[in-house]
Amino acid sequence: MPRSRRTLLSTLMLCAATAGGTLPAVRSLAAQMAPAAAVPDSGAFGALSPAGRRAMLDVSVARGALFDGRTDEAARLIHDARVRFDQARGDDTAILKPEAGLVPSPDLRASASLVALGSSTAPASHPVHDFHDARVIAWLPYDGEVVLRDAPEGGLMHDPHDPHDSSDARRRKTAALAAANAALSGGRRAEAFQLLARAEVGVDCTLDIVPLEATVRRIGQADSLMRAGRYYEAGQMLHRIERSTRREHVDLGAAAQAISTRHAG
Repeated sequence: MPRSRRTLLSTLMLCAATAGGTLPAVRSLAAQMAPAAAVPDSGAFGALSPAGRRAMLDVSVARGALFDGRTDEAARLIHDARVRFDQARGDDTAILKPEAGLVPSPDLRASASLVALGSSTAPASHPVHDFHDARVIAWLPYDGEVVLRDAPEGGLMHDPHDPHDSSDARRRKTAALAAANAALSGGRRAEAFQLLARAEVGVDCTLDIVPLEATVRRIGQADSLMRAGRYYEAGQMLHRIERSTRREHVDLGAAAQAISTRHAG
């Protein structure tokens, strides 16, 4: 049976419609789970960096402004991004990971595929962007997505021959979503993840992260290049920042279940 993967918000909207829930409750659960993708003692993730998120948005908009020749606007955005990345240094959201094993961003994977297609010397079994750096460095989590697996979905026909698609299972999972929403409303995030895990609703998180120190250095260089009127080089530096994005995945439901089992023992 293929796993269903939807964004948390769209999945919960379907579940709420099936269960007679309300949209504010759905938004509440989505909003509370996504910004802080962690459970106590997980040792994996903390909250997203608000300053980092805004700084990366500034970087993206600044690149567009440079492309359109709006250099004054680009200079302001790059300076703002520099200030915000400095703030992100101190917001205690960085995670320590080696680059080896991280997943490249979708844009980076796409560019690697294009390079491989255009090169007769790139072996198919060896991607152009293959990360082997085992050094542990600080990564800034600036964006993320929480998705549910095996959640009840609306608009699908019930299959009586599928043991995973019983009405009881659907009711149990829908009830778990409602209980998780209540737990999150009370600030009990770990309990919410455990409720979903016990109902066999998987909770996965994908974080977008950039190397903290390298990004701070590059945005500083971009700022200096803009002041020197070297707009093309500044744009290239912004491009390097965006291409340094990596992705990290974690099964939050499994982590919560492990914590629950450890505490029970």
